[in-house]
Amino acid sequence: MNCEEVLELYQRYLDNELRDRRSSSVKDHIENCRQCKKVLIIERRFKAVIIKKIKRQKAPLELKEKIKKQIFLQR
Repeated sequence: MNCEEVLELYQRYLDNELRDRRSSSVKDHIENCRQCKKVLIIERRFKAVIIKKIKRQKAPLELKEKIKKQIFLQR
């Protein structure tokens, strides 16, 4: 795997969305490539800051009730 391929897969790798074999290939590359390792560190930090800053919003009660009703009807 080369740097270009890894760059295309960064987000999916960080979100654990890659299959084992592909994830392993990305991980191996990152462990041996200083440039990609730096990018990954920056991406992880950026993602952590975003998650920390985002305010979670609660779903409206009406929406929750509709979802519960649909789940009940599908049983």
